[in-house]
Amino acid sequence: MIAPIGDRVLIRRKVDESKSGIILEEDSMRKLPVGTVLALGDGKAVQESSLSINDQVHFNAMAGEEVEDGDERLILVKLNDVLGRIV
Repeated sequence: MIAPIGDRVLIRRKVDESKSGIILEEDSMRKLPVGTVLALGDGKAVQESSLSINDQVHFNAMAGEEVEDGDERLILVKLNDVLGRIV
């Protein structure tokens, strides 16, 4: 597992399948991307935020760096690029 540093958050993007069975990433459908928080950095802002592991969040589609962990594609984003938690 990749451990974020500072005020960064590790997110697994939600992936949907179309009716024809083609797998589409959430942000390719012109909506705000949705993902699951996998890990939180140790920065002060992250620690003071209300985010927790396994939270479902919306995040800025143009933000972050895509990283690979084994065969899984994840994204590291700054806390400021997390737009909201889905409740």
